[in-house]
Amino acid sequence: MVVFEGGRPNGKVDTWLSGIRGRMAAELALKGLGCGAFAEVLLVGDRDIETDPRIRKVDSSHYRPFHFGRALTRVLKEQEIDGFCYFSGGSASLYSEADLMRFARTVEREEGAIVANNAYSADFFGCSTSSAFLSEDLPDQDNCMPIYLADRGRAKLAPLPYSPEASFDVDTPTDAIILAMSGRCAGTIEDAVMEGPPGMPEGRFRRCVQRIRGIKELMHKEFTDITLMGRVGPASVMELNRLTRCRYRLFSEERGMRSFGRDAEGTARTFMAGMMRMMGVKGALEFMMSQTEGFLFDDRVLFAAMGAKPRAEERYLCDLMAWELLPEGLLKDLAKAALEVDGVCLGGHSLVNSGAVVLAGQA
Repeated sequence: MVVFEGGRPNGKVDTWLSGIRGRMAAELALKGLGCGAFAEVLLVGDRDIETDPRIRKVDSSHYRPFHFGRALTRVLKEQEIDGFCYFSGGSASLYSEADLMRFARTVEREEGAIVANNAYSADFFGCSTSSAFLSEDLPDQDNCMPIYLADRGRAKLAPLPYSPEASFDVDTPTDAIILAMSGRCAGTIEDAVMEGPPGMPEGRFRRCVQRIRGIKELMHKEFTDITLMGRVGPASVMELNRLTRCRYRLFSEERGMRSFGRDAEGTARTFMAGMMRMMGVKGALEFMMSQTEGFLFDDRVLFAAMGAKPRAEERYLCDLMAWELLPEGLLKDLAKAALEVDGVCLGGHSLVNSGAVVLAGQA
């Protein structure tokens, strides 16, 4: 079992979220030890993460510049690992030891195939042999690794059936809040999340928590209207329909955006970009809320479509509606408008997929 969690944070919110992901990575690695499926558990990263002494740490601080594909190849070669299960530090937070055991057995059973939690945007994956991962031309992101190798005929792809436990990944402050509210993480992680990041405008983090709690309450009433916009997947929608009796308005756009490089190429498109150009940022959000009672918005598609390339800290400040701490531009306007238009929740991919399902399952 190989868990990657690293990156040097740049900003107060980024540092707070990185600390939470570090705790999650340590907790996941500990479950890996406990499940008994793995000969060894490695934690790869460039930060000092406190963890069980039985977990072997691999310092990646000298892997410069960091490139995921090269880093994974290096770890597999240097540690002489053949079959393996890889996890990003923010993934599988809802997995139990039994879930990890089942995943490891699936990897063994699917001989030579890459078993991934998501075929097009993987957060964790495993393979019974490392041969396909030892080349020099692997991609620099983990999300597209399985589909990259499968498309080139180097390995078959065996995606897991959808479940919120396999799909939920903590990449944003909103994701972290949903995890803490789920009651399915360690108490230390929940406490760290609910403490909130330092330096926020007075009461702003609490306002974000209240917004998400408000969506959860809507999901547990009959026939409320909830809108999801962004990289909404059909499996998540089916699960939402199974768990709730709400009316969902769905705008599914740019699924696989990062894996296919559409964000980097500038080819991503979104309905919301056109609305904002015609109506203004606040006007567009007000129009959306005139049609619904709650709005979950994966705004990373908007950023890509509008040519914005914000730093992680800026994205997170926007998620938390901390417009006062953002430079002039799209993110500041969006954060301010979201604060002023009640019912809007900002985030990334998980918010409109497994994050929403986790909220729906908390009845």
